[in-house]
Amino acid sequence: MLFRSPPDPEHPRKRSVIDSDQAAVVLRVFRAFAEGVSLKKIAAMLNEDGLRAPHDGGLGNKNGHGWGHTTIRAMLSNERYLGRFTWNQSKWVRVPGRMSRRRVMRPQSEWITQEHPELAIVPQELWKAAQSRFRRVHASARGRPVGTGRRARLVSGLLRCGVCGGSMT
Repeated sequence: MLFRSPPDPEHPRKRSVIDSDQAAVVLRVFRAFAEGVSLKKIAAMLNEDGLRAPHDGGLGNKNGHGWGHTTIRAMLSNERYLGRFTWNQSKWVRVPGRMSRRRVMRPQSEWITQEHPELAIVPQELWKAAQSRFRRVHASARGRPVGTGRRARLVSGLLRCGVCGGSMT
């Protein structure tokens, strides 16, 4: 999505506009993920094709340039691709006794959500398919009991080496 200034000088706010090239990349990412391609493979495909990543000056995945799996993950959870814009989700609060601030989430009742179907890039069916797979694949790793992973070891982390103090598996 691009932000462009409207031609009316009386109202200088910027408006969101769909960029067809960027929309094609977004659809490609959602389709690939819904078809079962992993986040890292999607990022690698986009880097191999030489597509520029958001906020990226370089190409490829060297020194933090190019597409990364975390960028793909963020795209898959961004409701703006559905045309749903939400504001007022968080606020910044000063940390007592420090010069820093931290982000605090606001209650969901304070969120402001607007629907803009004209700005939707991803169709509802594709969004649902991608979200279903996302929950199935990525949420299953969290909340799993210890020792039930793919390489479960019953005493892993319980025993320590008497010489080096390292964990024994």
